[in-house]
Amino acid sequence: MGDEKETTEEKIVKLQTSFPESSAEALLELLISCDGDTERVKELLGVKKNGRGISVQSTLKRFMMPTAGEDERVFKRLDTGIKGKTYHVYDPDEVKKLLPCTFHLKLFPKELADKLLQVLLKDSESWKSREFYLFERKVKSHHTTALYAEAEGFTTKDATYNGLPAMHVHPFSKELVEARNIVQDIVNEEIIKRGLAKHQYQGEWVSEIAVCNKYEGPEETVGYHSDQMTHLGPHCVIASVSLGATREFRLKDRHDREKSTISIHVPHNSMVIMHAGCQEEYKHSLVPTTDAITPHPISGTTRINITFRMYLDDFKTEKLPRCECNYPMLLRTTIAKDHNYKYIWQCSGAYNNKIGCSKIIWPSFKENVLDTS
Repeated sequence: MGDEKETTEEKIVKLQTSFPESSAEALLELLISCDGDTERVKELLGVKKNGRGISVQSTLKRFMMPTAGEDERVFKRLDTGIKGKTYHVYDPDEVKKLLPCTFHLKLFPKELADKLLQVLLKDSESWKSREFYLFERKVKSHHTTALYAEAEGFTTKDATYNGLPAMHVHPFSKELVEARNIVQDIVNEEIIKRGLAKHQYQGEWVSEIAVCNKYEGPEETVGYHSDQMTHLGPHCVIASVSLGATREFRLKDRHDREKSTISIHVPHNSMVIMHAGCQEEYKHSLVPTTDAITPHPISGTTRINITFRMYLDDFKTEKLPRCECNYPMLLRTTIAKDHNYKYIWQCSGAYNNKIGCSKIIWPSFKENVLDTS
């Protein structure tokens, strides 16, 4: 196809012919998010074929980042207005208005992003699918995963992941350390801008733990879930970095099924920060796709995901409450009819080939000091 042979500059010129009121910078951001596919950019901006095969533009500014002098009120929507359907988002400004998240493009210098992708692709040859029990049945995740730690002396007894002991911990590479430092700076800047939530950790956000996932091809997925807060504490912050192929990262409200699902298209070298309240209020997933994924030059159709997390001292395994099965309990939230949520400690036995017990503890959190009384 001719589009594959065109330079980025030539593609921008062609797009500006179709959208003369749009800045080159705004079109470039969209082009990057679409992996250089000009036809996908046109589709996002509302250009589609009518019944006679003629291109028709139905909307324009919906996905555009405002340039100097443009009216930013087009992004002041707190609701999509689309009930129960999927709403696709590509613009960082729109993400932060719809979700307790921020979306960051061109996260790392190109050389670092590409090198980190290469390092993790090599590492991923030893990553394993996660096995756990669901309703007393052993199931396996549809992707491979691994836990990385920089913390000196971090051992399997220090942590569990999704209710299971961390069986093998990989050390941070120099590339992962460099990437983590950039992520930390951005996360802390965003926390200052947003202010602290009621139960959010009061100090600097520091990540010495990263969970890495590999999704090889469009069929490998993870279903809707909220990340467990067992070692992260309430109102935690998780930074999710995408490398390689572009995929859809979807979030839906845990309490209101009428609200539309938000789909963020996450390209190579981008990050979604799930801020305080996101795990409590939303579930997220990486959905399978029947559409062809634009291959990345390094990883092809494979996506690597790094979720940087902060494990809190007050939520180490030895400090967690234990249930009647003598397992460390899991921190979750209840889903109430009034759309409010409460934290609970719950038995983790069901993840460990056990039926589990019914013990529940209603914790009280004061400045993130663990208190299960």
